[in-house]
Amino acid sequence: VPALVQDGAEAFLAQVAGLLGIFYVAAALAWFGFVIAVREAKVNPAADRFLQSLPVLGRARVALVSARFCLLMGILVKASGSILSAFNRAAAASGSALFQRGAEQAVLAVQGGDGLGAAVMRTQAFPEAIDRAFQVGEASGRLDQEMERQAERFAEQFRGRLSILANWLPKLVFLAIGLVLAWKIISYYMAQFQAINSLGL
Repeated sequence: VPALVQDGAEAFLAQVAGLLGIFYVAAALAWFGFVIAVREAKVNPAADRFLQSLPVLGRARVALVSARFCLLMGILVKASGSILSAFNRAAAASGSALFQRGAEQAVLAVQGGDGLGAAVMRTQAFPEAIDRAFQVGEASGRLDQEMERQAERFAEQFRGRLSILANWLPKLVFLAIGLVLAWKIISYYMAQFQAINSLGL
């Protein structure tokens, strides 16, 4: 507004374009970094664990990869009956390096004589709900049904997380813009007061 009043529309538009440019560049960099992090999380368990630890995005990612894993695990177990083969294939399809490492560890433990549910829990790679699903499925002999039920549950959680993001993201953007505008206005008037004080008025 001061630029519009003092210097005209051209200066005003230049400031607005600069301000919006900062936000667009910041958003593009954040998106680019997130895409790289997701790609790295497919092959690097440490990157995957970091993504999963993020407050809202992390929980949405956990729900997404868990839904993928459980859905494919249920389909493969029902189709072939080979739990260990289905385990590795479902973990690979989940897009989670942490799940893949956990599946490999659990398969080796089961091949060494351990129980499936206990082996999965010891990996600490999966959410608690998946650990329980393996234990229940192992005891009941209905692992495919338990996995399908968990897939629906995680898919519902993922949709809920997306709703939260869709609801809060615009509000956060507007809040950030408001804070920057407030800082600009305060900085402008502080400069005016300093100029007046320097003149001894």
